[in-house]
Amino acid sequence: MIDNEQDVLVNIPEEKINEDNLWRSCCLVTDRRMIVFFSQLIIGISVISFSFIQLAKNDECESNQLYVGLVTMIIGIFLPSPRVK
Repeated sequence: MIDNEQDVLVNIPEEKINEDNLWRSCCLVTDRRMIVFFSQLIIGISVISFSFIQLAKNDECESNQLYVGLVTMIIGIFLPSPRVK
């Protein structure tokens, strides 16, 4: 059993808030990086979903090329480039 609680507590340094990353409006202060991330995620998932639905509905191979290209482009944007360290 721990005799002293202060021995267990760890001081975590607070990260300085960078004012460049904050967006302020009349009733909200939010992090710019969060808004950009979720916007890109929602748009990407919407495009992929739309493309998969169109691929499932269309029987013509000529019209499917556009949707396969869109899916490939979005996956290529989401996946990071490989790096050699």
